[in-house]
Amino acid sequence: MQKEESGILAGFWVRKIPESATVTAGYGKITNLRDSDIGIKEIRAEGFDTVEWHTSFLEDGIARMRKVDFPIPLPSGKEILLDKGGSHLMLIGKKKEISETLRIQFALSNGETLVWDAVVK
Repeated sequence: MQKEESGILAGFWVRKIPESATVTAGYGKITNLRDSDIGIKEIRAEGFDTVEWHTSFLEDGIARMRKVDFPIPLPSGKEILLDKGGSHLMLIGKKKEISETLRIQFALSNGETLVWDAVVK
């Protein structure tokens, strides 16, 4: 389910993982409804040490994944899709069990912090 917060429309889900796993992936989309460009300078997820932005690609027929450094540009009026096989979030260093939802915070380049609850499935 998507929710608008301060001119940013977003909705996310996180892959459910076994109790022993410490890393998972997050997917969804984020749209900048504002009249100006914005950057995502950091992402945090409740119960995880780190959240990284990754992109997947094929190289010589082999699927690879690469970390993308922050800030992530989010131009005015544009949407970023976070999906399997493309850009996605990597949630690393699980510190506690995750429930049916997971709070994700986006720190923006203008100093704002926006919060969404991702569905765990």
